[in-house]
Amino acid sequence: MIVRLTAAYLAIFSVVLCALSIGAYALVATEYHSLLLPALSTPEGQATYALELRRLILIIVGLDVPLLALVGLASAALARISIRPLILAREQERTFVADAAHELRSPLTTIATVAQATRNDVTDARLRESLDLIARTALDAGALVGDLLTLAREPNRALLAPEPIDLAVVARRCANEFEARASAAGILLTVETRSAIVDGDERR
Repeated sequence: MIVRLTAAYLAIFSVVLCALSIGAYALVATEYHSLLLPALSTPEGQATYALELRRLILIIVGLDVPLLALVGLASAALARISIRPLILAREQERTFVADAAHELRSPLTTIATVAQATRNDVTDARLRESLDLIARTALDAGALVGDLLTLAREPNRALLAPEPIDLAVVARRCANEFEARASAAGILLTVETRSAIVDGDERR
């Protein structure tokens, strides 16, 4: 990021410097032409004019190259100063996500454990399904928190774990999770699926 920003600063300055150098060359060349106009009709005058123009180009290049080097160093320093707050903010964000993930995983695990343990002592089928849903949702949320923790530690790591899954099973499971809420709202969910095996990450 610093390299790209430095290059952008240097490119802008190079364009400006190039335009100024061309303008300076054209201005001085015009002045030389005016001064040597009486002698330009002779070969010696033309040779002198060409020599002065070459010297002018060397002078301009001799000034521009060190100036570009200095501006390059200044651009690198400016890029570091500009990027530093963003880097610090990113580090603070990763620290916050990591801390929050650690704090959330423990209660979510507790919720899933209590729901699973309670399910074994319950005989009502509807209540058992609700406890299953609570446990599964808590485990999924814990896994999501784990993803956040992984992203905070290794932002470039690939999190997906593709494997053959049946989309019909995923669709029915999602419908079951919303069945109670839909029923309370007077909505009837009807699921008609056919098996469709694809490579994917079922939880995500």
